[in-house]
Amino acid sequence: MAFNPKYRMIIEYVIDKINSKALKSGDRIPSEKEFSDMFGVSNITVRKAMSELVNSGVVYRVKGKGSYVSAHASQKENRTSKLVVFLCSGFSINENAYMQFMLSIQNCLLEHGYSLIIENVDNDKRDEFQVIKELIEKHVEGFIIISKDPEKSILSYEYLHNNNIPFVLIDRYTPLFPVNYVGSNNHDGAFSSVMHLLELNHTGIAFVSQYFNLSSEAERYSGYCDAFSIKGLSANPDYLFKNDNADIERLISYIKTGKITAIAASNDRCALDVMNSLKQAGIRVPDDVSIVGFDDSDIINQAMIPLTTVKQFFSDIGRTAANLLIENINSDQRDYTHIKIGTRLIIRKSTRPL
Repeated sequence: MAFNPKYRMIIEYVIDKINSKALKSGDRIPSEKEFSDMFGVSNITVRKAMSELVNSGVVYRVKGKGSYVSAHASQKENRTSKLVVFLCSGFSINENAYMQFMLSIQNCLLEHGYSLIIENVDNDKRDEFQVIKELIEKHVEGFIIISKDPEKSILSYEYLHNNNIPFVLIDRYTPLFPVNYVGSNNHDGAFSSVMHLLELNHTGIAFVSQYFNLSSEAERYSGYCDAFSIKGLSANPDYLFKNDNADIERLISYIKTGKITAIAASNDRCALDVMNSLKQAGIRVPDDVSIVGFDDSDIINQAMIPLTTVKQFFSDIGRTAANLLIENINSDQRDYTHIKIGTRLIIRKSTRPL
């Protein structure tokens, strides 16, 4: 008769209970002491069993409360839905960038035999967390997510993690939770655009941000600062502006006094907003002030003058994210990877030498 280690008895007990529906998703399993008494084993043996159950995604722990059955536990041997979700939270999926994300993700998934479910969550009308819970019940195998504010989505990420569902964030992430992430090399992209302005003899360069709290914009501001450093200069903290009426009025006053001669906008939409405000104030681009954007999105076709900007390769981001997700679906390991896709400075007519 084969020897069956005592910790395996605990594992088999839990799995049998799940398979017989005696334990369901979200149910609390016996405590360490209860297992110890039930099987007459040491706490060390119970911990070994629990560790294996957690690592295999059968259960998850909640600090101070106990261990619970994963939503995916009873599905682990039958995860053959070949369904992946692209979850766009707080954005319009009709924007060109997100269409590029979707098409590249879909094409990559099709090559590997997967189908794509597209979900658009308006943060004011639908709850991202609830949508994720509902989709997991449909046995989807993984998620690719772009969140308007990842820090507000940590509860969703924790739920996916606890239920052993692979997911990849694109475009932005939060450092407060370990995730797989694919996005542009925002630092180097912004660095190249500000170096371009510095080489045109501009030193009074403003940085205008849409959302200071996002990882993507923080990385771009870091690139802005490092461009000054490489030239032996320091970025002026007074030249950091938010894209709102009060700060844009302050920016205009700096331009009119000649202190600021160039602007690095955190994205193309922000650049267009600033250009429209400058026009209303009688300030000409690039005669009075140079400006660079970030994205090279379709929105720049609305610009009054061709915009110098940093091109993001949205299709490459989507394809890379899909490949990374497939690797995670097919692996029992849960390592976390950050992949940064290169950018390219596109010089047009919104910048000129000082």
